[in-house]
Amino acid sequence: MLKNSVDRIHSSHDDLLHHSVNAYQHIGEYIADQLQRIDLYIQKQLDLFQARQQDPAMDQWKGLIITEEEVQQLMASGNQNAFIHPLDEPIQELEQAMEKRLLASEHQHIQLPVLSLLRRMEADDVQEAALWISLAMEVDRKYEKLYAYLQDDVTCKYPTIGLVVQLMGGFVSASRLRQLFDPHHPFVEMMFAIGKEWSDASVPFLARPLRMDERMIDYCLSGEVPVSLERNGISVEFYEQINQPDTMDDVQQQIHHMALAAYKDETFPRQLYLEGEAGSGKRERVRQFCSQLGKTCVHVNLPRLVQTLLKSEESVEEIWSLCFREARLHSAVLCIERLELLFEDQPYRKQLREELLFRLKQEKTFVFLLSTESWKSTYALDPPQWLQIKLRLPNETERLEIWESAIIPYRLSSTLSIGTMASQFKLYPGQIRAALKKAEQSMTWQYPGEEQLEISSSMLVEACYAQVSHRLNEKAVRLHPNYTWEDLILPDHQKDQIYQATIHMKYRHIVYGQWGFGDKLSYGKGISILCAGPPGTGKTMSAEVIANELDLQIYKIDVSQMMSKYIGETEKNIHTIFEEAKRSQAILFFDEADTLFGKRTDVKDSHDRYANVETAYLLQKMEEYEGITILSTNLLQNIDEAFMRRIQYVVKFPFPDAAYRAQIWESMLRGKAPLHEDIDVDLLGEKFEIAGGNIKNIVLGAAFLAAATSSAISMKHLVQSARNELTKTGKIFSFDDFKEYLEERTAIREGG
Repeated sequence: MLKNSVDRIHSSHDDLLHHSVNAYQHIGEYIADQLQRIDLYIQKQLDLFQARQQDPAMDQWKGLIITEEEVQQLMASGNQNAFIHPLDEPIQELEQAMEKRLLASEHQHIQLPVLSLLRRMEADDVQEAALWISLAMEVDRKYEKLYAYLQDDVTCKYPTIGLVVQLMGGFVSASRLRQLFDPHHPFVEMMFAIGKEWSDASVPFLARPLRMDERMIDYCLSGEVPVSLERNGISVEFYEQINQPDTMDDVQQQIHHMALAAYKDETFPRQLYLEGEAGSGKRERVRQFCSQLGKTCVHVNLPRLVQTLLKSEESVEEIWSLCFREARLHSAVLCIERLELLFEDQPYRKQLREELLFRLKQEKTFVFLLSTESWKSTYALDPPQWLQIKLRLPNETERLEIWESAIIPYRLSSTLSIGTMASQFKLYPGQIRAALKKAEQSMTWQYPGEEQLEISSSMLVEACYAQVSHRLNEKAVRLHPNYTWEDLILPDHQKDQIYQATIHMKYRHIVYGQWGFGDKLSYGKGISILCAGPPGTGKTMSAEVIANELDLQIYKIDVSQMMSKYIGETEKNIHTIFEEAKRSQAILFFDEADTLFGKRTDVKDSHDRYANVETAYLLQKMEEYEGITILSTNLLQNIDEAFMRRIQYVVKFPFPDAAYRAQIWESMLRGKAPLHEDIDVDLLGEKFEIAGGNIKNIVLGAAFLAAATSSAISMKHLVQSARNELTKTGKIFSFDDFKEYLEERTAIREGG
């Protein structure tokens, strides 16, 4: 047989230069020569058989009985290879001619992929011979009978390891032969379908059948890489090669240096473990690596692979064999996603993990292992030697660059600020791209048939929130803000303070990112606002205005869910709230904050000590949180001074005077409801010394009274509702100025 065909052809340059040699134009010509050579080897063996055959009458019993003459011939057959056979010279001439044609094909840049595969796998002469002898019967069925005859068994259609050695006419040591055809040898796994005969102890090693895998048959006969496999969670992706970028971040540089080291030193690990949350860009790192090296990538989706294992009869060994074979076939990088699924101790997952680790030690393929969790030493007795990198969340400057790159294919509303989006949402690259795609789809569904739709700010915000998951609902109540600046009736100073807090969040990407102030601050980049004032003066409304202005979710903390009588539980709840808030950058609204942030007391007993610990821990988490924290209190004097020093904005809500009360009345009445011309907001503002919360209740009550009589809201409805509201709160008020409206109270009731 040809000895390492592709490696030996380089020794025939002179012959090629002095003689005209026809190159192999396609794989079919090469296979034809291989079949011709196999025929010569078979004919040689048939000649030897005929020379040993003494009684033709025994042919009918061939394979069924063993004669004494046959035993003597077997004992004498050990030295048959020492004799020169007449076919040896034609075989040698054919092999030399094939070598020259292969060299000519290489000079003409004619690729025969199967030979490239054999070279990559460093196939031995015996293995290469096994390939062509096995393939022959897939081309011509005559070889079934010939192999059965040569093996003296009519039921043995496939060539065996012993037949390959016999046809080659050479000597191969038993240890070497067992190494070459070990079931876990990459070449054997790649080319052959391993049947039950390979694990049956009653079947001799030399009698193991060599049956080619169907996928490899197609590959060898077509001369092309077969269509990408798309099953069992295995998919192949082809990336266009790009030039090496001038600049790479730290992670990409580490990956690039690993590749260079592995190419220079075959003993250097070729596995890279990337850890990061969903959307953190793990797969994008693999894509960049493959694009820079011009590599194909075989992706393995572990959830689907596990489901395949549970539903099919395939073994763990067969599943992983399929994955690694596909990578070898394409000379590709192997990418195994969701590796954290193998960390559980269910038997089949543990078996998958252990088999994978075993193969990684044997393979020379570049393998990326993607996981959302860190690898622990307890997962394997022998720790794997791979490069492990944890992908961090991009900072504001990096997020802005990612946003600017990702929005290129999209049309965005002119009112949408990418800088603000980068500041508000701490998203990974994959999450940013997913948010843009989801927002575009939502716009298309909302406005079907329209072209050139622009993504609105609200739609993109919703899409960004869809990329993060949290459990704030378990310990907080989400508010749905509807109030705007027009609804907020406050003195200019207080409104300015609230506005400054919003621009603090909107433009933090410039201050902390572009201007570098973020590098000078290790913590305290968040925004804390304390709203203090009497009940109903607009504290909660202001929190909703901020949330509405910034398009951020706002959660009102349920104190009963956070505070616990058990030592240490309150701190755990506080930690959970802030950790969950980090995922969505939600606004945390602590109503009645004096109950949580009250003054710390002198330590007189263990309860005081632990209460102070809770207060200090809450202060610490507020400082670490980079989002917005809004505190509301009716008793400013009860707030601990340590909190006051660390709060950036303290907004004191005054009790509204007559002029502001009139504006509140007008604001609440403005809308779609029908209004009677007799309404006098100045009079209402002057006579009723109440806060905005009470005014809201009065207007709402009046609206129901008007609806009951199918009439417009009038002064009689407002006065009647005001009387109910003031009675409820225990306030004494003279209604002498509104007698004319109170006289019709009975009519209102009767009209209902």
